[in-house]
Order: sequence, then structure tokens, then C-alpha cells
Amino acid sequence: MAWINDVHSVAKDLVLGEPPSLVTVLAAERGLSPQAAGDTAYEMLAAAVEDLPPSSTGISSTAATRRTRRPTAWSR
Repeated sequence: MAWINDVHSVAKDLVLGEPPSLVTVLAAERGLSPQAAGDTAYEMLAAAVEDLPPSSTGISSTAATRRTRRPTAWSR
């Protein structure tokens, strides 16, 4: 999912002026702070992972979500 990259690279993307991502679009469209937009994107990602079918590797979607840590400090 491209959302994983959007959530984890937002600080770098903002500094480098990269094209819009899920986080920056949420901030602009919903009038959210960067942190609130990042939190919303993370929650969207976690919900999408939960909706995935069971993996043939035996890794649950809950375990996959736990590996995607909630980012902080968007303005770094």
C-alpha cells in the first residue's frame, strides 16, 4: 500500500517539497494540523490492513498493523 510510505515519509516529503501524499491531502482537505492528518492517515491505514484477507504466511492483520508504528513529530 502506498499509504504506508505516505505515513512514514511525510516529514521528509514536506522538507523536500515532494508531491502531495495522503497526509498532506487530508490536512488540506479537512483543515487538519499535520499531526492530526498523520493520525487520521494512520487510522485509515490500520483499518485497511484489518480488512485484508488472512495471509498465507500466517501473519495476522493485527500483527501487521502493530509493525506500522504511529508516526510523530511531523514538522521535523
